[in-house]
Amino acid sequence: MESWSNLWEKVDDHENGGQSKTYFVKEKNSTSSPLYVLKELNRQKDLDRRKRMYREYAILRTLDSPRIPKAIYSNSEQFNVLEEKLYIVMELINGITLETAIQNGCVADLEDIIHILHQLFETLDLCHNSAVIHRDIKPDNIVLRNNCPRDIVLLDFGQSFNEENASESITPDNEIMGNRFLSLPELSICSGAKNDKRSDITMAFGIFFYSLTKIFPRVLSDQDGKLPHQRHTIQIEGVNNRSLSLIIRMLDIAFQPKINDRYQSVSTAMADLEELHASLLTNQSDTTEHLVNKFLSERTSTPFNNTRELVNIIETCSDIIHRTHNEAFNQLGSDFSIIQGKLIRDYEKLIGGKTYTIHDKIKRTLFSFMVCAIITGDELVFISKQIPAALDDTVDYARGEQIYRCGLNSINMKEIQAAIGPVMLSRYMVSASA
Repeated sequence: MESWSNLWEKVDDHENGGQSKTYFVKEKNSTSSPLYVLKELNRQKDLDRRKRMYREYAILRTLDSPRIPKAIYSNSEQFNVLEEKLYIVMELINGITLETAIQNGCVADLEDIIHILHQLFETLDLCHNSAVIHRDIKPDNIVLRNNCPRDIVLLDFGQSFNEENASESITPDNEIMGNRFLSLPELSICSGAKNDKRSDITMAFGIFFYSLTKIFPRVLSDQDGKLPHQRHTIQIEGVNNRSLSLIIRMLDIAFQPKINDRYQSVSTAMADLEELHASLLTNQSDTTEHLVNKFLSERTSTPFNNTRELVNIIETCSDIIHRTHNEAFNQLGSDFSIIQGKLIRDYEKLIGGKTYTIHDKIKRTLFSFMVCAIITGDELVFISKQIPAALDDTVDYARGEQIYRCGLNSINMKEIQAAIGPVMLSRYMVSASA
């Protein structure tokens, strides 16, 4: 049995973790050796932990990135020899942890925070393309090299999973993975889905949330169903409303309790992050005076006035649909009640409309219809579609059965009302009598 002290000389103690003791070391009998970090396993008789240290070393040797510490040496291939005390020697990353940086106010600029997340996504992309899942992303496992937010390093692959060696990396269902920084349902003790790349993406957004608020997200959903950013107000000085709305939208997706509702790939998350960065740059490049002048000039432009006229048409059409719905309800009788639907206002695509639901109180059934008007070219097109429930953001309201169209230059509201009314009424009556 060979002790690490035969090859390495201890210089000082390092911070110890739950799985291991760590030291600053240099090569023994060397006058020019740089400092390294030596990690010695705590529970040396635990075969699972010994295998995990071996997998960590193998993964570090595989991943070649400035964002991941280099593995220098290890005896962990002797994991089956319980008498051998396992250890890994790794590159020393000089710098403070992200947690220390955030708590001390060293990272407060949104551009720096975006850059940190972008670097983390790049690192995860490399890992995932190499079939490696980290599973333990937290502020203490991210170091700012030389205290620079634009140069992060992701540490501690002790809980990582390698898909290429899945048969040797099975995580028992009764084992909890992850950390208390952000507990994910798929990493809980009863879950059989502990090896999913999407967990890393969610944890990365946990880092983003923490960098913005100095608050650990802890859990995705609390007892009231609120997500982390819904439990704590996000306030960023000097950021425009568009940038803030993009941040909220990203966190809305990232923190969904169901993993299939979250970001499904690093590339998708990075695309949204780049959109956020672009909105931030736009905000910085426009002075207040320029924005005011731009706003005033746009309100006198021909495109603005044309758009306003089209918006007025859409609002009028929505009013027609609303009155038609009320008429249908009145004809159906007292066994039915109205449930208000969602109003559609998408002026960029020049779409307007609403969903309407009638509740059959006797049969306890709902009949919902989506009707909207779409400006396309020089025509106004009305479409209608029966839907299983009131409209939400997942419904593609642009796909439906065309029921009426007319030229924008020859709009006759009475004609439109006459065309829509009978169609809506007949649809309600057919559904009610079915």
